[in-house]
Amino acid sequence: MKEVYVITRKRVHIECLQKMMWATKKTKGYN
Repeated sequence: MKEVYVITRKRVHIECLQKMMWATKKTKGYN
């Protein structure tokens, strides 16, 4: 159960990083 929780957290963390990177690229594109 704990392993699944860790994997889920990692997946969410990676998705957050990807969203941040995408938002940064989008912002730089407008600048």
